[in-house]
Amino acid sequence: MESNRKTTIDLNGLEVEISSDNRTLKSWGEEEATLRRSFRVPVDQDDRVQLKIQSEPFQISNVSEGGLQVLLQQDDLFFTGQILDPVDIFFPETSLRLKGKVTYVDQIDVDRYALGLELIF
Repeated sequence: MESNRKTTIDLNGLEVEISSDNRTLKSWGEEEATLRRSFRVPVDQDDRVQLKIQSEPFQISNVSEGGLQVLLQQDDLFFTGQILDPVDIFFPETSLRLKGKVTYVDQIDVDRYALGLELIF
């Protein structure tokens, strides 16, 4: 049985530790440590990916293995633990309709908020 090996790399001053099971990622730098099971992939408006939650359009900030980060203009639309149905994600050639669970709503700027959305298939 192979043991779990870890590799540490430096990405522009940010140390990143990746385990050989490809399931965990730990990074640390000047601030606090973060533990993630998967990378977040940024979504640009040019990527032509659209999101609607309960028929209302929202902007996707990034996508990870377990869900999405969504940008909001106000923090009182959703609450942690809320189940959202339907969640529609539109790609250039296909679309998905599923449910989502709100994992967090955090303020990221003076008038911008981020919503963590776990996708339920």
